[in-house]
Amino acid sequence: MMADPPTSTLPTGLLRRIHHIALNVKDMQASRRFYGEILGLHELVGDEIPATLRAEVEAGRVANFITPDGTVLDLFWRPDLSPPDLDPERPFTARDI
Repeated sequence: MMADPPTSTLPTGLLRRIHHIALNVKDMQASRRFYGEILGLHELVGDEIPATLRAEVEAGRVANFITPDGTVLDLFWRPDLSPPDLDPERPFTARDI
C-alpha cells in the first residue's frame, strides 16, 4: 500500500526560489564534466566556495556549481552513503551520513 503524499501547509505558489540542491554522485570527475563542460554551469572556486565545504572540496569529495537562476548544486561523492530508508516515517538528516 502506498502512503499518501505529504501535504504542504504553504499556499500554492508561495515558493519563490530554491537555494541549493545536494546530490550524491557515483563518479565525481564525470559529474563535474557533465555539469561544468556539457551543461555549462559555473563551478565555484576559491573564495566562492562556502567556508564550511572548502576542506571537502579540496579532498575531492564535494563540487559546487551555480545555475543561471542562482540555485547552488552541491555534488557529494560519498560512495559509502546508504540509500534512502524505505520507511517513509524515518527522517533523513546530515547525522545519518
